[in-house]
Amino acid sequence: MPWSAKCSGRATSSSVSASPRVAYLIQAGAVNITVPLEDKDKVVGTLGPCDLFGEMALVDSQPRSATAVASGHTTCIVITPTDFIRRLEKSDPFVRAMVRLLTKRLRKMNA
Repeated sequence: MPWSAKCSGRATSSSVSASPRVAYLIQAGAVNITVPLEDKDKVVGTLGPCDLFGEMALVDSQPRSATAVASGHTTCIVITPTDFIRRLEKSDPFVRAMVRLLTKRLRKMNA
């Protein structure tokens, strides 16, 4: 079952949870997505309520491709690999294959 996490300021996805293989669904607040660029981090997007981040880590075991930083008080539902896999296994085999393929392509494009 997903659990809730609260974070603010420089809290990143890796400091919110001990597991790097979780995804987050934002309930309230905002999260900046950053990537390293030369000598500083660049904000490449800002997510808000009902947005999801960290989802690719649920499908594969690759390192995170960006950092998530809460912008003030933020509440997220944490989706564990166990919860995700349980739901994915109930889906059609085509859907499972499509999720894995899309994740692989996204990782390749983000590299």
